[in-house]
Amino acid sequence: RQINAVIIALDENERPRGFAHVEFGTGEEALKAMEMAGQALDGRELDFTSPRAEETQEETEAAEE
Repeated sequence: RQINAVIIALDENERPRGFAHVEFGTGEEALKAMEMAGQALDGRELDFTSPRAEETQEETEAAEE
């Protein structure tokens, strides 16, 4: 799998907040990674949110108002 970028979210003290933004090489690679949702990695459960899914949700909520 190709990962183009990883940005780890930090708090005001420069400590990791517990999540990161990951840019994959292709949409297919992102979907494969998302299949790992719920599995543990280094003792932490993986969770995935697609930015496109968030944009779609925001558009839906705006249209309903």
